[in-house]
This record gives sequence, C-alpha cells and structure tokens, in this order.
Amino acid sequence: MLGLFIAWIVLSLTVSLFLGLLMLRKTDELKGAFLTAVIANFITLSLAGIWWFRTETDGISQVLGVLYYGLAVVIISIINWIVLRKSGKSSVYKEN
Repeated sequence: MLGLFIAWIVLSLTVSLFLGLLMLRKTDELKGAFLTAVIANFITLSLAGIWWFRTETDGISQVLGVLYYGLAVVIISIINWIVLRKSGKSSVYKEN
C-alpha cells in the first residue's frame, strides 16, 4: 500500500511538470504554465487523497495520509515553480 501511496506523489510530480513545461513552451508565459502545473498537481493529489481515505480503515492513517498529500501539493508546487522559472529564463536567453 505504501508503494501506491508514493506512486501517486511521483505521478503528480511527473504530470504537473510535464504539463507546466508544455504550457511554458507553447505560450512562454510563466504564470499560466505555473497555474496549469498547480491545477494538475492539485487534481491528481486530490484523487489520491480520496483513494487513500476510502481504502484505509484506520482513522489516524486516513487523516495522516491526506495531510501528507496536502504537504506534497505544496512541495511539488515549489518544485514546479523552480523548474519552470529556470526553464523560462533559459528559453528567453536562447531567443535573444
């Protein structure tokens, strides 16, 4: 069960980075790309939180799992911001 718990976090990181970078390359707008990444991250980990809450039977485990997913949303959003910001700067420098 722990493997699936962590797999959701890795999936969310991968999907949000992919969509954020794709949006950044298409529009070259950092805010829009970051917002896309955050929304993808939030949706993915919200689904994971629902899954975790429904599969676990222990109340403490349910609450802690959802809290860990909430913490993962924040950490992944920070990672997305850093990666997108660096990618955005490098694409601007390549054009000039």
